[in-house]
Amino acid sequence: MYLRSACIIHLAIAFASFLSFGVAKEAMAQNRNQLASDCLKFLSDDQPEQASIIAEQMKSWQHLFGTKLISDSEDCLKESTGEYWKYFPTKSQFLSGKQARQEQEFVNGADARRATKENELKLRECRVIVLETEVEQLELKVQQEQYERRLESQLATWTLCADNYERNKDATLLEPVCNALFMSEGLPDSSSSFFYLKLQSARLNLIEAQTNLLQLLQPIEGYKSSGNQKLNDCRQILQ
Repeated sequence: MYLRSACIIHLAIAFASFLSFGVAKEAMAQNRNQLASDCLKFLSDDQPEQASIIAEQMKSWQHLFGTKLISDSEDCLKESTGEYWKYFPTKSQFLSGKQARQEQEFVNGADARRATKENELKLRECRVIVLETEVEQLELKVQQEQYERRLESQLATWTLCADNYERNKDATLLEPVCNALFMSEGLPDSSSSFFYLKLQSARLNLIEAQTNLLQLLQPIEGYKSSGNQKLNDCRQILQ
């Protein structure tokens, strides 16, 4: 019972401390916003002494949040001291003079390094895109050529079997390759074989037409389709 009561008291104290910290933090932020506003008002009312008192406090401010607070505080410090002051999130404080210049150089360098890294990332991404496309095109070309060779082989086989059939029907029908071809597509003197030959010829003509079309399109400068805009951009970047 005693341990349970002690735990409850401990949790209550911790929760109260958390609430107190949050309230204090919010009050501090509101106070700083008010001070920054007051400083600018003192300056506009030609009361530089009062503004300078606030500016001295601002020099030690850290971990600021809010664009307006930072902007108003920078204006207050600049007008009150006659010096260049800027808040640097990298340092979580206001800096002036040499320190501000050094930190600004560091920030600029960080931006340049970030830009370099982003460019390198883009180059690598583009290289992957271009290589993937080249592989896909080569695979398609290989498949197309394999398909064309199969068609040519089938037509050549059919022609040879048809010629042999005309000379010796019995022997040709018993020959395994020709027999399998005739069983699938019909005898040379049947109507089905006529359509088979026309289909194979049409397929070969289609492959040739597709190849000729691609050869015409590829050299055309600026040729782009809706699906390869990024690929064209990457090719320009990698040039």
